[in-house]
Amino acid sequence: MKPFNLEAALKGEKVVTRDGREVTDIHVLHSATTEYKLVAVIDGSIYNRRPDGTGMLNNSQSPLDFFMAPKKVYVNFYDHGVCCYFETEKQARDAASVVEPTQRAVPIEIEGGDFFRAPKKRTVYVNLYKNTTSWHYDTKEEAVKKHDPDYAIGVAIPVEIEE
Repeated sequence: MKPFNLEAALKGEKVVTRDGREVTDIHVLHSATTEYKLVAVIDGSIYNRRPDGTGMLNNSQSPLDFFMAPKKVYVNFYDHGVCCYFETEKQARDAASVVEPTQRAVPIEIEGGDFFRAPKKRTVYVNLYKNTTSWHYDTKEEAVKKHDPDYAIGVAIPVEIEE
């Protein structure tokens, strides 16, 4: 799981607990004298946390520790190893109406957590890049070898696709 980032959370990025529950209404009580200056809502209840998203007195792990939620993107797979990802399923489907992909709008999660598994026929390994261009490879080793570390936001992400 991606570590909690208070600055990103306050800007509206999604946050989840260690056990996967959504965290909302995150606020910092700047004038509070306690180390538990962070307040948030989980399942309708208010919880106090430290600014790093933890809350146990003995610093042990808690199911309510905060993490940044994985980001979901939608990938269209095309012939010759080319694929493109989109922020929304609608964008992926709209783009597929211009050039017909071999697989359309396959959802995958990046930045931690388990990756989406489509119907299990074949695994490809996807490298995602900052400019929304992506490539898929038949082996994890090939994807790792061919990724560009200056632009990659996801490397060798396994995705199961139908033939």
